[in-house]
Amino acid sequence: MYLKALLCPYPPKLTWRGSRYLAAVQSYLERLHHGSDTLNNPAASSFWAPNNFKFELGYNFKYADHIQSLEIPRLANTSQPVLLLHDLGTFSSNARLNRRIAHIYQSNTNFFFVNGSASGKTRLLFEGLHQNWGFYFTATVDTSTLGSKDISTTLIDFEMESVFSRILPPKEDPTFEACLDVNTRFAYRHFTVILLARLAIFNRFLVAASGKPDDLMRHRWLLAQLQPLFLQSGKGSKRDPFDELRGMMQEWVVPIEFFDEAIRETLDSIFSLLPLGTPLFVVIDEGNVLADGGRYTFSNAFGDDRPILKELLTTWQHHLQAYDVTLIVAGTEIPRKHFQGDEWSNYKWCSDTGDFGVPEPQRQYIRKFLPPSMTSSPSGEELQLRMWKWFRGRHRFTSSVISQLLSTDFQSPHRLLDFLVWLSTGYEPRDGEVYSNAEVSREFERRYTPLKMPDPQYYPSVKAAVHDALIHCLVTLDHRLIFGIDRIDAVSRGVGRFIDPNMEQIVIDEPLCLVTCARWFTDKKKSLTDIDFYLSVDRKYQRPLSATCFVALCLAHVFSQPRALADVFSFPGALPEWANQTANLVDFASTDFGEKETGVLHYTAGTSRRLAYVAETQVDTLTWLKDEHRTVFCIHSANSASPTLLFSLRLADESLVWLFLHVHLDGKTEELVTKAELQDMLKALQPENLFNEPVSFCSIT
Repeated sequence: MYLKALLCPYPPKLTWRGSRYLAAVQSYLERLHHGSDTLNNPAASSFWAPNNFKFELGYNFKYADHIQSLEIPRLANTSQPVLLLHDLGTFSSNARLNRRIAHIYQSNTNFFFVNGSASGKTRLLFEGLHQNWGFYFTATVDTSTLGSKDISTTLIDFEMESVFSRILPPKEDPTFEACLDVNTRFAYRHFTVILLARLAIFNRFLVAASGKPDDLMRHRWLLAQLQPLFLQSGKGSKRDPFDELRGMMQEWVVPIEFFDEAIRETLDSIFSLLPLGTPLFVVIDEGNVLADGGRYTFSNAFGDDRPILKELLTTWQHHLQAYDVTLIVAGTEIPRKHFQGDEWSNYKWCSDTGDFGVPEPQRQYIRKFLPPSMTSSPSGEELQLRMWKWFRGRHRFTSSVISQLLSTDFQSPHRLLDFLVWLSTGYEPRDGEVYSNAEVSREFERRYTPLKMPDPQYYPSVKAAVHDALIHCLVTLDHRLIFGIDRIDAVSRGVGRFIDPNMEQIVIDEPLCLVTCARWFTDKKKSLTDIDFYLSVDRKYQRPLSATCFVALCLAHVFSQPRALADVFSFPGALPEWANQTANLVDFASTDFGEKETGVLHYTAGTSRRLAYVAETQVDTLTWLKDEHRTVFCIHSANSASPTLLFSLRLADESLVWLFLHVHLDGKTEELVTKAELQDMLKALQPENLFNEPVSFCSIT
């Protein structure tokens, strides 16, 4: 059809106003209007309830009234509770959440909104469109089934259309410019039609909404975009009006200027119907599908540096630039390299999704759904603690558990939690056995695909980050290891997420992700302390703090049994006699009575305790030396370029040796350090130099 549009002559002076094409659109919209409750008066009782057929499977919905009282919206094309729409619009009453919405919904400031999968981006986008007039597009409709398939269907058209070159010839090829031009015009036309179809339906919606409260009609318009099947007249209709109208327009054999004019006139009509000064927001969710990675990338269709997202944004900006319209593109990864220069200077980057990073917000969220009698019971209290233990972090981890609990009438909740942890990670938890064993054994639905460790062969930065995060977790237990933007692959591959508003700080600290990655090492029969694996990491990803933690863990393993110092350390010059003695790591623990006990560490694979205290300042280190933290190691100046590992060894003759150890990894792992370099390093490790001032150890012993 695109080829036909290129070759066929057009009628002279074809205009949008008064054309048969506009008449066809108006006729379609009139039928849509008369057959749709959503545009006028949607049913107020369309709330989700568990399927009746489950009664036959032995389910006893004793909490049915409670579930009904939650008023979870029912979706047309899924039998599962979709919590993404529950209490839609309530973020405006929460100052913290409302600030996040206001941050990305700024008139005349476009945004790239980037964070990990399931981190809460989509709910914030919905809340913003609940407060502001706008459009919700998604590059792919995920398991929530929310949104139109107009973009994803168009991407399929790209694949099917022979005139479009998915892979361009080399730039030196004489046909390159012609192929690129055809691709560009093809994309411009298709993306223009998507926008026009949405604008036309919105314009008709505003006409029908005249005189009705803005807040109510914004809510209905958002729901119409999220559940487009409700717009159709027939019960059980499977048609998507946004995509259907797009398809109808795509068949028109008209010049592209005709579509340009249609968009201008439709936008003029829309802004005349809205209150003066009202901005519009265009949201494109799952933008990573259009930017890089995923099925429909067309990475070579516009040259290596022009992904399909760039074509879409360029097209829509051309149509919208004269109006008060803001673009927001959300996704797990949108490479900055594609959006540099003056053309993109009016875009800001944001990662401010928030998370369940502390217990109380997650607990408040869970308690909204649990029946009161269950919330206050010992089993319910333990369930909430276990949900924090296993599902903290990104929001959808928690909401997925709630969705399953609702579907099963909250029966055997601890067994369900065990099942979901196992399904996600392959690990069978044992922490809730007292309650799990008391519950009835049940079969649960496998709704979710397991998490996966990204293949280190293809994602070297993820390989390094995951190894660092696991080592750091084992050594420090709860100290957060923060990575920079160079580890963005960890976010896009699902194991990491941003924890700051400006895409600067990445963490891999969620239990589900850490366990999944740890099991990869088990399955591959690799040890976390395998020095060859560690040194196989590209040097540009090596971090001083991570290297220090790695050495601490290795030392814990090495000295799990008494070892001769001379077998572990090299000594310059003559070997001192005491170096032949065996030694153990000193373990500053405490007894049940609070008495200090300077025993030795016997570290095993099952040991779960903090090995190192992370000291960021000199004061922190001094508190450790005063034995206030009771860990085997202290990492002094942890955030510096040269952290120092402090620890003590107990020799066989009961004497103590203090060690201040600096990890030197600069790619010279197979070369001996020169004598001069060694002397400089040893000098730097002297207490007066380590602390940058004289230190009296008498004052801290």
